[in-house]
Amino acid sequence: MFIFINIILGVILSVLTIIFIVKKILVGIVITDSGFIISVLILLGVVGLFCSLSALLGAHSIDGLAIRLNTDKVISAEEITMIKENISKAKTSNIISLIVGYVALIFNQIIYTIMAKKNKQAQAKVKNRWDWGKLN
Repeated sequence: MFIFINIILGVILSVLTIIFIVKKILVGIVITDSGFIISVLILLGVVGLFCSLSALLGAHSIDGLAIRLNTDKVISAEEITMIKENISKAKTSNIISLIVGYVALIFNQIIYTIMAKKNKQAQAKVKNRWDWGKLN
């Protein structure tokens, strides 16, 4: 069950990150002239993709270890404990990877929203610069 949930969360993370990068950064309107902000947004997106890929590969390795543990009949007690420790370490690293990926996605959205608000305020400020009613 853990592997199934892990795979679903990893796929959702990768899809959301790809949609964010493509829709809002690559195709969308440039919200700032700062290359640094755009670089940070892309970097956070890459971190999210890397974390989702790490979680998916980790789920695959957990599945392989569980299959080995269940199918091999001639395994020593040391190997069994080592496999169980590896499974628990892989589960912990998958959880951490998913958390980091989702945090990167949330920070990406927060930074994008702040920059979009600043861009909207800057455009509104330029529109209110001239008062044509005072000219008459």
